[in-house]
Amino acid sequence: MSNSGIKIKYGIICAGLIGFAILWIMMYQGRFIAFDGDVSRFFYDLRSNGSTGIMILITYISNWEEVSIICLLLLMYPQTRIRYGIPVISAVALAQIFKTIVKETARRARPDESLHLIVQKGYSFPSGHAITGMALFGVLFILVLRYFEKGMKKNILLAGAVLIPPAIGISRIYLGVHYPSDVLAGWIGGIVVVCVIAIFMEKIEWDKRWNTYE
Repeated sequence: MSNSGIKIKYGIICAGLIGFAILWIMMYQGRFIAFDGDVSRFFYDLRSNGSTGIMILITYISNWEEVSIICLLLLMYPQTRIRYGIPVISAVALAQIFKTIVKETARRARPDESLHLIVQKGYSFPSGHAITGMALFGVLFILVLRYFEKGMKKNILLAGAVLIPPAIGISRIYLGVHYPSDVLAGWIGGIVVVCVIAIFMEKIEWDKRWNTYE
């Protein structure tokens, strides 16, 4: 990749971290109360038995158990172990570290339990599902874009990688376990993680190295 491409990624990382910090400060100052309330009520009004079932399935995609299964599947097969497995697992691990540090520091309480449609414990800011989903599928998007040959399969995978992270974030709001600002912060954090992994892959020339270890 050209130096300009790497510079763009560094720019996204810097902008993302600044944006994340601003969200954090605004959250502490209570500036998201109206925004969180309005957006949350919009999704609460859409609740029905059918849509709730769909949202629960979507949110499960980014559960730790399901993410672990995806990572294990990538590690099981020699053709995916290095090329896909290591970047994806690195992204998930970095997202978990980032999320845990911020959650334990911010210690924001979740929305009232009366709003929860699923059992969810722990702190609220940022959304762990949102940051993990964005990191996981963001890196998969890069890998599919880079290594898959053109065709219907590639297009379907790319579309899924683009659509799933927003769907996961929306499901967290719909299910009443996160504020919209938590999800927004998670998406931003996930994008930062994706750019960090992408830069790392470029710096060590992953395209040239991966097949050496297969």
